[in-house]
Amino acid sequence: AWFDRDDAKPNSKAPEWKKLTSNQMKAAREICYFQETWNGMGFDEWECRRDHYRDYTWDQLVDEGVVQYFEILGWTHAKWHGTDEDPPASADKTWNQLSSEEHIAARKLCYYKEEWNGPPYPTFRYRTWEFLTDTQRGFAQDLSYSAVTWNAIGAADIETSSFDELSTSQKESVMNLGYSQEVWDCYTNHYEGYTWEELYDEGVQHFFVVLGWNSIKWGAGKGANSEDTDWADLNPAQKTAAREICYIEQSWDETPLNQWDCAKDHFYDQSWTDLQDMGIQQYFVTLGWDQTSWRSGKAPKTEDESWDTLSKDEESAARAICFEKAEWNGPSDYFPSTRFHMFELLDEGTKSNAKTLGYVKETWNNPGT
Repeated sequence: AWFDRDDAKPNSKAPEWKKLTSNQMKAAREICYFQETWNGMGFDEWECRRDHYRDYTWDQLVDEGVVQYFEILGWTHAKWHGTDEDPPASADKTWNQLSSEEHIAARKLCYYKEEWNGPPYPTFRYRTWEFLTDTQRGFAQDLSYSAVTWNAIGAADIETSSFDELSTSQKESVMNLGYSQEVWDCYTNHYEGYTWEELYDEGVQHFFVVLGWNSIKWGAGKGANSEDTDWADLNPAQKTAAREICYIEQSWDETPLNQWDCAKDHFYDQSWTDLQDMGIQQYFVTLGWDQTSWRSGKAPKTEDESWDTLSKDEESAARAICFEKAEWNGPSDYFPSTRFHMFELLDEGTKSNAKTLGYVKETWNNPGT
């Protein structure tokens, strides 16, 4: 039994809140439980685990006695309140890149590795239809995607459903594509399929409040002041909130995939911090980039290597940022070097072919004539 009969509360056999089914959560709410009380968390842990004090002011962090941990992670009053838009140094780091002192500070703020790193970026979802494998296209078609709805972010009806709202077969196809429930709900559904109470339970309701939502507007499905606002016009707090629910500029603005940085220029015009925010910095690290080289533009050795000499990890990283062999190798593989040899240096076979095309020495040696 989950409940102790004497005091009618969950005992140690009860599953954690997130492992309850939708019906079980509903029943628990009917008897006045929510995530923190169900899991038996102390009051001092609630804000820490729920959203890591993100809705506190700087002065409240001081009063709470946790401001020193944020300072260790590089936060200042100005950065916290958005008057200094440069993120703290720790924002560029994965969990494994944090110093020992930063690890301790992060844990004091109830972060753990998986939560700090965030859900993995689903790079396959941001490849245009023609770049998907036949197998991926098959699973996408099982979800009623077409080339048009795949390439138009937010156009497919299925993207309005949370993972729990999908049918069993749809869940299988979603997972076969490479999603987990966490990644689908954050990067593709952006929690749109959640109720207002479920947003709270998931620890993301605060971000929707920052974006102008409340329970009434959420229930009606409209009314937030950020709904029709372009990414460029969001204020710093709104951009941070949007990133926390797995938006980046292109997905927020519903930019067609063929205009995305992945297919268009492989993210090379993004800042190092933006790469971290998008969850793809790791691929550039695998290819030899770091913050210093990225900012200076000094390319790593992989940039001069052909596709066939890349390691398996490097090839996977290159594919994750939408490179394929022909584009990675560039036009040099097809560069017509023979055309730029002097006529007199051509072998007899090439000279013969050139003459067949109407070239003579003078016109060959003067391209365009």
